[in-house]
Amino acid sequence: MRILKKVLIFITIQFCFCIPVFAGNVHLSSAKISSDGMLSITGSVTELEKEQFVTVVICPIREGSCDFEDIRYIDQKEIKDKDFTLVYALSLDKGVYAARIGGNGITVPQYLIITKDSDLYDIKLGDVDGNGVIEAADSTILLQYILNKAAVILSPLQLKAANVTGNTELTAEDAAWILQKTLNGSVLFPAETNN
Repeated sequence: MRILKKVLIFITIQFCFCIPVFAGNVHLSSAKISSDGMLSITGSVTELEKEQFVTVVICPIREGSCDFEDIRYIDQKEIKDKDFTLVYALSLDKGVYAARIGGNGITVPQYLIITKDSDLYDIKLGDVDGNGVIEAADSTILLQYILNKAAVILSPLQLKAANVTGNTELTAEDAAWILQKTLNGSVLFPAETNN
């Protein structure tokens, strides 16, 4: 357990220095990839500029972060209204992806973690990224979310999967349990033992 705490402290320190703590002016509310490959992203811009452009980047998540060397889609669109919906026809394999939205006048780009066909199945407890395997990346994604909810948004299914302690709030304790499960697959989450 002492090693686990040291690993979590190291990860937390890394993210404290890597993630900006000021608020941005874009908010993403959802991103869904349907079974036919249509990606729908909804959100809003709080301080709409006269010519507001947003850049959308879709890339797979590997080892807990975006693999920008394997960008699957990139596009720039003009946003004319405060609330927006962007729809793209994509050819993506089943997997875990990040939709990153940035642009002119946007101080903090936002990320939504999405899994292809995520609305078609239930994510298992501890599998935050929805790839079917509980791994250290799930703990990393959860810590990113805990430290900067303005930049990382998880779907309701992902939030449910992340709540391994069964508490009302997601904390680093949930991330620690997920990491412990990756080290010892026989560990039961508190939420599993409380049923």
